[in-house]
Amino acid sequence: MVLITGAGGFLGTHLTGALVKRKEPVRCLARKPADRAKLERFGAETVLGDVLDRKSLERAMAGVWAVCHLVHGIEGDDRRKGITLEMIDQLGAANVLDACRANGTRRVLYVSILGASPAARSRLLASRWRTEELIRGSGLDFTILRTGFVIGRGSRGFEGHLSLVQKCPVVPLPGNGKVLHQPIALSDLLSYLIGCLDDPRTCGKTFDAGGPDRLSYVALVGQVAQALGRRRLTVNLPWGVVRPLLSLGSALGLRRAGVLHEMIASMQVDMVCGDMEIGALMPGPSKGFRESLAEYLAADPSRGEPHENREDYRHRVLPSRGAHS
Repeated sequence: MVLITGAGGFLGTHLTGALVKRKEPVRCLARKPADRAKLERFGAETVLGDVLDRKSLERAMAGVWAVCHLVHGIEGDDRRKGITLEMIDQLGAANVLDACRANGTRRVLYVSILGASPAARSRLLASRWRTEELIRGSGLDFTILRTGFVIGRGSRGFEGHLSLVQKCPVVPLPGNGKVLHQPIALSDLLSYLIGCLDDPRTCGKTFDAGGPDRLSYVALVGQVAQALGRRRLTVNLPWGVVRPLLSLGSALGLRRAGVLHEMIASMQVDMVCGDMEIGALMPGPSKGFRESLAEYLAADPSRGEPHENREDYRHRVLPSRGAHS
């Protein structure tokens, strides 16, 4: 059985659907009853719990051979509960790793972010790096996938920028708009994730995962506007203006201001792949930004997850997982 933490989020929901489609036994760890109801419609076993609650993790881990850890501190700090994004990232990951070791679960997949670095100025990027280091030092059979913009239904980062271009005649560009991004189609990311579960060659490695196109933010905005049939002007906002505005919003407790602060702060560095070794291990068509965007805009929101099943290699290449099924 595969355990998905953060299963109620965008990627977790789609990964659950993809694994269920290929008949993989899946258990989802969900924090909210509403997420539990949503995930159970896929036919997945779902338990309520939290990565900051060690006992709920121990219960969820029973009979699990692999964990896909998808919990991130993207919501920023929760001052009322005294929880920081670093706690969610690092303490949550440490609890997952401890539960894996206690249960004898060896396989761990973690989705990180392009641009994660020990020298990152963004708290979000620095926190993801430290979480990666915890996982790399765990002694378990880990694989880390770093990704940036994911184009798919429910992707808040992508859909937030799409909404901005839809609604604003003049689109603000943080900095000079030349920071590079390498968006990836949701279907491609799902294929890589499931491929990593199946392929022992990915154990002990950190991969960058992106699509074939590298786009500056201004080019990304231009292509979105063109696809929407909108003419848009852009205006550059120097970082010296952006940072104080975001900090003020956070200090005033404005809803989601802290989230925006960390997301936009992370946009000061190129979020592109250093290499695409994972593409060489798992060759196949990779969707460009225009194709992915066109599919997104044409899709019926009620459709299931856009994923093509991969051949199931698990019994041939992972015979050592023993009683964990």
